Amino acid sequence: MDAELYRQLLSEVRHRDDVGDLLLRRVASILDRCCLLAVHSGKVVGWLAKGAGVVLDDVQSFSFQQDVPSVISLANGPEGYWGPIPMGGINDSIKRILGDPAPARVAVIPVQVKNRVVAYLVGDAPASVVSETDRQQLVKAVQRAGIAFEVLIMKKKIIS
Repeated sequence: MDAELYRQLLSEVRHRDDVGDLLLRRVASILDRCCLLAVHSGKVVGWLAKGAGVVLDDVQSFSFQQDVPSVISLANGPEGYWGPIPMGGINDSIKRILGDPAPARVAVIPVQVKNRVVAYLVGDAPASVVSETDRQQLVKAVQRAGIAFEVLIMKKKIIS
């Protein structure tokens, strides 16, 4: 999915799952495997997934306390983190949910609504190199998803 179609479809969403699905469809043009991990009450939980070797049931059964050190902790700021996944603990579980082959480098980009992280995009491209331009596109796609989440929240407040 190209950036223009992504922007258009995001403007029409009615549910948070639609935002997540569109984000993964956009990201799949850059990364081979990706998943969204939602943040609820201090816990990071598996939500959606796309790509070769990624099993949705495995992602959705994955969860951990947000304050536990992990590669997710390295995703500071809107640019997130791009690099190797440290060994051990939660990181080994993150490698498992992305499937085989184990990721050498991973992108972790926080989805933010009003400076609050509501989800993390986690993914990799084991068969290719992700350019700086592609990384910028990933960040922009995640930022747009955050805006779409915020719009959904505002619409819900208007209706209530």
